[in-house]
Amino acid sequence: MKIEILSGIADLNTSLEGANVKVGASTCGTLPSTITESTWYTLDCMFGQGLKGKFVKIEGTKNTLSFCGIKVYGYEYEIKWDSLPGQGIALSLSYKAVPYVVNRHGVISM
Repeated sequence: MKIEILSGIADLNTSLEGANVKVGASTCGTLPSTITESTWYTLDCMFGQGLKGKFVKIEGTKNTLSFCGIKVYGYEYEIKWDSLPGQGIALSLSYKAVPYVVNRHGVISM
């Protein structure tokens, strides 16, 4: 899974500094301690974390939270097995990002 968050204007960006981003109850990652105005920040929590959930939660360190956009991507995987005569079996794994829609309540849908 990949999550992208767009920061807002400079005066409000401190609310995102060091914020934890979660999917369900699991942490995907933490935003940097210094946030730049109007910048997309990407958290790639794809392999090994097994994140599942219906909600994306941004836990800021301030009383308010301000950002201008969020994109959430899942991944579609394809595994291919090929029999190679005289050589055995070859395995290939491919994946592509698939966008999800996040509404203003943080609910993810396809």
